[in-house]
Amino acid sequence: MDMHKELLPTYEISFYKDFTCRAGRCEETCCRGWKVSVDDEALKKYKSLHSVTGLRIRLALLGRKDGCFDTSYRACPFFNKEDLCGIQLKYGEDYIPEICRTYPRLNRNYGFMQEKWLDLSCIEAAELFLSKGSGFCMTAIEAEEAYESEYSNDDRDFLRELIKSRQEVVRYLDESLFSKKEDLDRAFQALLSFSLAAEQGSIKNDYSYFQKKTADFYRGDGGKILFPFPMELFKEMICVNGFYHRSLFRQLPFLNKILQLFLSEFKDIGTSEGQEKWERLYNSYLEMDAQGEDIAKGPCPNGQGILRELVNYYSYSVWTDYLRSFEDYSFSKWLLRGMLAVNFFFLFSALLWQEQGDILRHEKAHVMSVLERRMHHNPTQEKKLMESLRKHVRK
Repeated sequence: MDMHKELLPTYEISFYKDFTCRAGRCEETCCRGWKVSVDDEALKKYKSLHSVTGLRIRLALLGRKDGCFDTSYRACPFFNKEDLCGIQLKYGEDYIPEICRTYPRLNRNYGFMQEKWLDLSCIEAAELFLSKGSGFCMTAIEAEEAYESEYSNDDRDFLRELIKSRQEVVRYLDESLFSKKEDLDRAFQALLSFSLAAEQGSIKNDYSYFQKKTADFYRGDGGKILFPFPMELFKEMICVNGFYHRSLFRQLPFLNKILQLFLSEFKDIGTSEGQEKWERLYNSYLEMDAQGEDIAKGPCPNGQGILRELVNYYSYSVWTDYLRSFEDYSFSKWLLRGMLAVNFFFLFSALLWQEQGDILRHEKAHVMSVLERRMHHNPTQEKKLMESLRKHVRK
């Protein structure tokens, strides 16, 4: 069956069409800090350009086995002084690589249906997400030509069960009351227990775990704390596993600024002192929110505070990542991945709040975007972080 020709049921996140690129106004442009891969269609066009710009484009690809522009200067060579794309200005949007035209739009084909998201590593997408609070959902749109599928699983019934299960997880998060940090830790513990049961059930072709409510998996057995992470775990991930690197000074200066705050606060102090200092920081941050201050300095849909904002962030990761278990059956991997992002976002937001005395919504969007770039768009880095988290869970 040629999935490129078949029209599939298609769903998209409700604010998908609200996205507009900030272009030269972007504080964290995707033209800097990342490799820019050139697809075959764009390459054909570049070979036909008989101009100085065409020659420059071909020279930027000369000898590049990875099919990417030469980014020796930490930015796309066609990223100009006005923070705009020189290729697009010269030839129009049709001549820029496909990745540049589509980012941060994320399209995923599961074989029987497909979904469309916005990648929160883009600061505009992150601010759109934060502005919606919990007011986002998946909506059906007119069927479109299928995108390329990365999945080999053809078990339609299993996919249906996954979709229903994802809805139950999101409903659990949406309907639960999160008034203190222990509530979020409890939810994460329940989801971890559920994911481990799902993996064992999948091995035995027993999907009865789907019939249980998410909350039923919480055992209260004193498992490892999943929110907030202890400071020693953060220190291992940041200082030992390479989340912090000197090159961030040029690649992601805003992230580097936050990590410098972390290092000055926690790097050279002992375990007990570091944990006590971390607890004082996050309790103050949460207490400020409990006193009713407008931490977003803007509209807070549905009365969201810090904890609800974190839950919304986690819900978004469930929407975007959960169905990836359709291919690898690794439920715990994809649910833990979201917990990792939520904890880092909480840490970095608290550090910035402490440094400045407040934190604006656009600053939170900036935190989220650089975190997503460093964590989820660097496979080697993400693998190291996940290994540390799994080790923490197993202790």
